[in-house]
Amino acid sequence: MAMVEFTLTQTTTAPIEKVFDALTNHRGIADYMPLLRRSTLDHEGTPAPNGVGAVRRLEALGPAIVEEIISYQRPSGYAYKLISGAPVRDHVGTVSLREAGTGTEATWHLRSTPKIPGTDWLLTAVLKKVIGDLFKGAIARKFVDQHARISIIEKRGFLCHTKGENGTKENGGDELFHELVFFIHQKFAK
Repeated sequence: MAMVEFTLTQTTTAPIEKVFDALTNHRGIADYMPLLRRSTLDHEGTPAPNGVGAVRRLEALGPAIVEEIISYQRPSGYAYKLISGAPVRDHVGTVSLREAGTGTEATWHLRSTPKIPGTDWLLTAVLKKVIGDLFKGAIARKFVDQHARISIIEKRGFLCHTKGENGTKENGGDELFHELVFFIHQKFAK
């Protein structure tokens, strides 16, 4: 089966320590991720609570996504592996941070193999969108970065709306995407 592999990069004016702390605040992910109802820790890691061995549970609709932190090096990055909740295997994400001028460059690298043959193209699109939203949401919302060119994501039920720079509401065009993710998750996550 074809492996899915991609890297996403974001830059912010926030200090590296704040970026790291926001990205590893596993209980706070649902605060800026529109698709999630709740994010919790099933098990605290070392160092407590978000380090190696921490098991985070991300709940949307359908089975929860459960991931374990396998590397934690403050403030340069962390890695996680999927334990359950998605139709993939060998799913590992690595987040790396480095100082960039007066701010931080954050890179999210993902490797995953779909369990269903021929769905690598769909899995790539879904994972890029979901992880991209999570990444952008963490950087824009958690850092209150006035200079970031990323919209702050608000929760509006199952729809995703953004607040534009001029203060107007814009539909992010994500309603159909989120419905597709829900359908796929319900159908294939076992």
